This record gives sequence, C-alpha cells and structure tokens, in this order.
Amino acid sequence: MVVLPSPAAAGEGLRVGVVLGQGVALPSPAAAGEGSPTRITMVGASRRRHLLELRPSIRTRVQPDATPQGAPRSRVDATIVVATLLLVIPGLLMLLSASSIVSYAETRDATYYLWRQLRMLLGGAAIATVLALLDYHRIASLWRAGFLASVGILLLVIFGLGQSVNGAQRWLAIGGVQLFQPGELIKPVLVVSTAAYLTQRPGIAAAARDGLLAFAGAYGLIAALVMSQPDMGTTVVIVLTGAVVYLVAGARTSHVILTAGGAAIAGIGLVVIEPYRLVRWTTFVDPWASAQGAGYHVVQALLALGSGGIAGVGPGVSRQKFFFLPFPHTDSIFAVLGEEFGLLGTVGTLAAFTFFMWRGLHVAVNAPDALGRCIAAGATMGIVLQALVNIAVLTSSVPFTGITLPFFSYGGSSIIASCAMCGLILSVSRQVPVTEGAKSWLPNWRARRSVATA
Repeated sequence: MVVLPSPAAAGEGLRVGVVLGQGVALPSPAAAGEGSPTRITMVGASRRRHLLELRPSIRTRVQPDATPQGAPRSRVDATIVVATLLLVIPGLLMLLSASSIVSYAETRDATYYLWRQLRMLLGGAAIATVLALLDYHRIASLWRAGFLASVGILLLVIFGLGQSVNGAQRWLAIGGVQLFQPGELIKPVLVVSTAAYLTQRPGIAAAARDGLLAFAGAYGLIAALVMSQPDMGTTVVIVLTGAVVYLVAGARTSHVILTAGGAAIAGIGLVVIEPYRLVRWTTFVDPWASAQGAGYHVVQALLALGSGGIAGVGPGVSRQKFFFLPFPHTDSIFAVLGEEFGLLGTVGTLAAFTFFMWRGLHVAVNAPDALGRCIAAGATMGIVLQALVNIAVLTSSVPFTGITLPFFSYGGSSIIASCAMCGLILSVSRQVPVTEGAKSWLPNWRARRSVATA
C-alpha cells in the first residue's frame, strides 16, 4: 500500500499517481480534520477491477497532454489525401496534353476528354468521401453480396449486355450506351470481400480448405470470367491484389507458393492456347523484329520515352501523340509523359506512386485490426501494382497487355475504381489509434505546444 501525503502537505499542484497491482491510500483532508482517507484499488488484468470514486474534496489538476493514447483518430489521414492529389493533379494536366490531338480530331474540341474525365473524377471523389465517412466494418459486412454482384455483372458482360470495343468485350452496355467496365469496378469490391472473408475468424487464412482452396477457387472463377472478355492486364492486377490481401491476412508461405505456382501454370496455358498471346510473348523478347507489326505499340512507346532524354521535349510538344503512338491518352499516357518531361518526369511519377504506397501501407501497419490491415494494404497495392504493370508494359519489361495508369489515363471506370480504393484507405485511417512517437508520421506539435504553455 502506498500512502500519499495530504494536499495540505503537497500543495495545490498535487498529481495523483496510479499504481497497478497495489492499493493506493489518499489521505483526505482528514489530516486537516475531515475523516479517513479514500481508497482506490487498481489491480492487474487477471483480477477484477474496482473503481471507487474520490471524494469531491480532493482536487487534481489534469495536464493538457493527458489525453488517453490509442483513441480513434475520427479524422482521415490528411497525408493520404495529399498523396492522392500528387497523382490526380499531374494526371489531369498530362491527360490534357496527351488527349488534345485525338480529342480535336474526333470532336473538334481539344479539351473534350479532359472535361469528361473531370466529371468522372467528381463522381469518384463523391464515392471516396462516402466510403471514407463509413465504418469499414459496416462496408465489409456486405462482402457476400459484393462478391456475388461482381460475379453476376461479369456474367452479364459475357452472356448478355456486353459491348465489344477494339476486339474485347469489356463494357457493360444497355441500349448501345456504354455504362462502365466491370473489370475495373470490381477491384475495390474484391479487396473488401477477400479481406472480410479471410479475417472473419482467426486462422482462416492459414487453413488449407477454408483458406487456400477457398481463395484459389474464388479468384480462379473471377480470373476466368475476366479473361473471357478477354482482359489479361486486369486479370493480372486483380490476382496480384488478391494475393496481397491473402498474404497480409496470414496465409502460410507454402500456400502462397502453391498459389503462385498454380497461377504461373495457368498463365503459361493461356499464352499457349491463344496465338495472339504467344505472338506478344515473342514480341516482348525482341519488339524491333516486328516494329511495323505486333511490336509496333511497344516500339513507338520506347521511341517516345527515348526522345524525352533527361528533361523532355517540353509540355505539350510530344510528337508521338500525333497518331504514331496508339491510345496516347489511355494505355500509353506514360510514354507521352516520358517524351514531354523526360527521365525527370518519369522518376517523379514513380516517386509520387511510391509516396502513395508508403502512406497507404503506413495506415495498414497501424490499423486497429486484421480487417483494416487487409483492406488498406489491398487497396493501396491494387493501385500501385496496376501502375507498375502499365509502366512495365510500356518500357518492354513485361509482355504487352493493355491496362490504364491510375489517375493519369482517361477512363471513367478506372478513375472511379481508383477513387473508391482511396476511400477505403481513408476509412481505415479514421480508426487508426493516435499514438505518440514512432507511429505518428508528423510530430504532435499541438500537444507539445500545450505542454509548453501549461
């Protein structure tokens, strides 16, 4: 038992200490003639905790920095918003330049695609705001409906309402009007569904039947439906993103290796059975051997990147966007960026995605539970992995496949899906505990000022 001196002896600035596992006796003004001390008992977690009130006559001073640590943030992590804006703003400016020639040729308005992208961006920002304000646990509670809806929409594209564009049936359309690309919009849904399933009870991700087989079966089905459109790039991103969630949820290393091996075998099979994919593989080995044929797209992208040099030819001065480079405002926008801003521009873009990844994974590491970790990690890496695949394709680092660059490429479905991913990260960030020191990216200057002026 610890007996503290009376307020009369210690003065008005007396601080009340809390001792775990010990009794603490605080003398009341009995020393001044008012009776016996009040006793507070605080014991360890293994014992019952007795909470007794102090007498009103005992007055304590609460320090300004006495806020309980680990309280919910209740506000989104502003650095995620900053990291997103560092991608969105340059992306819009780059889209204006890359799309101007194609836009004017098609509509006689050089800003046509920019304004359409802005409208889609506003819609995506609204979706991100709603998701950020919702508790991610409530969002995850709908994971079954989300997964079934994803499968259903993909089936509609294949067997009912799909519309073919450039030889691929990737659009959901009604009455000839294109609505959206399900392959893009199911990405955030699958992140939440996978995270919710794998964390619904401890150890499920490490189990063979409920973890490995369930994950492989679900993603095998989704991959088969997306590949039937066909859309190899989106399939790769979806599978890689799912693998990140699976790994973060606690999958066994042996199960991850088995999954990766199965995916590799399936990929080889898909290349062999389709002649055009086999041609893309041989073109990847030597694109210059068919510079006017199968390797044309990659060769033009490499010419654009090489023409940029260190500092680029200048904003808006790209030559390759004058109908030499296919799809300069969508799949090939990174090549136009490299031509106009050179190596500095491409490295800066990679740095922006790296900063976004760092902040997203920071939220994941500090999330309050496994569900939050999986959602934040999956949403973050879903965007970053898609960017890496796009850049790798245009630099001929991997076989060619069509895929957009998040926040840069033109496309309503792509920008909405990316914004939804950001909304999920922000939702998790709102429940990241506020702690001192290492878990805070910026020092708690407000608390320091309060202590200094107290």
